[in-house]
Amino acid sequence: MSISRLPGALLLTLAFLALTAEGAARTDPAISGLIVPAADVLAVLWPEQLVALEIWVTRTFGAWAWDPAATGVLAMPGWMTLGGLGVGLLWLAGRRPPGADDVIRGDDSHQLFEDLARAAEAEGLHDTDADMGPRTTMAHDITPETPEPGRGPDTDQPGAPGSKTPHPPSQNA
Repeated sequence: MSISRLPGALLLTLAFLALTAEGAARTDPAISGLIVPAADVLAVLWPEQLVALEIWVTRTFGAWAWDPAATGVLAMPGWMTLGGLGVGLLWLAGRRPPGADDVIRGDDSHQLFEDLARAAEAEGLHDTDADMGPRTTMAHDITPETPEPGRGPDTDQPGAPGSKTPHPPSQNA
């Protein structure tokens, strides 16, 4: 995830937490209805925090910021407000900037390889069969030796496991 999507993802996470808090607030018999405003959820779960929020907004921004602005936002469900902002930020962060289509993708990379191959051929750099072989030479031959006639894995060796021929008599006896 890119860093530009982080605020949107954080707001969506907070929206899910707000939805959970709304479910917890529904345990209060005074809360009814399909949609519960965020102010009611705060009043049931954290009544001191709602009063502290009102004092902070009024002192920091003025009385006008609490009554029309903050109370209007708190009248909506918290999960809807946070979720809407989160989805909006994710949508904005997901948009590609102008000129992003010029970036090489997919089939264009194949065309790039073909163009580079033609340019190399024009400069006199040609592929040969020797180019496709191993880059190092072996100091010795690694081909397997040919077994002696009658002595191989396909033949019956005396004394071998599963052999029908018993061990030859020992000469030390």
